[in-house]
Amino acid sequence: MKLQTRTNLAPQLLLLLAALVLLASCSTTKPEEPTVTTKIGNGKASIPDLNAATTVHIIDGGGGLGGSSSAEYTLQRIPGQFAGPGVFSMGSGGTPELKKTDNISIPLPVMQHFFATLMTSPLAQGEYHPTFIMTDSYPSISIGIGLPQDSVLIYSRSQGESRVPWAAKLHGKDYVIHSPAPADALKILAPYLHEDELNVLYRQAIQSRNKH
Repeated sequence: MKLQTRTNLAPQLLLLLAALVLLASCSTTKPEEPTVTTKIGNGKASIPDLNAATTVHIIDGGGGLGGSSSAEYTLQRIPGQFAGPGVFSMGSGGTPELKKTDNISIPLPVMQHFFATLMTSPLAQGEYHPTFIMTDSYPSISIGIGLPQDSVLIYSRSQGESRVPWAAKLHGKDYVIHSPAPADALKILAPYLHEDELNVLYRQAIQSRNKH
């Protein structure tokens, strides 16, 4: 009778022992920490969202043996638009530099289209080498975007209609843009930039030079 009682208790003792072993293993095993994976786009740098821009500063100029010209726009964000002065200057053949200032106003939807196009500019690491296809022509154009907590500078000294390649400075780093996207973005603003003022100044500069 006693032997049978011990036999009946054996399975219960085994179960109790297994439970104690499992409890001990759980208390000594350190739980596995979750893995945190940060995915940053496609691993390449890109121009940030420009729609929060507060200022836009554009300088489009150049020079050569025939003289120099420049159009500079300093635009501030105000309700419904970006507005500010456009300063046009022209110098030719040693004559005094001519200047004219106009008020520039660009509707916000147009600026948003400009920003969206500019943001498609692909950034690549590398050293910037402007393209030169002729002599006696030294263009220089820059687009500065002021953001609440940052700034972006895109510029080119390349010749040609699209000024490719461009360069960019972002977060203290330099990049190259092998794309006409910045030139395409500027074409969106062209109807509002009063670029004909440079032609007026050029004719005035020629007339002034002929008088001398």
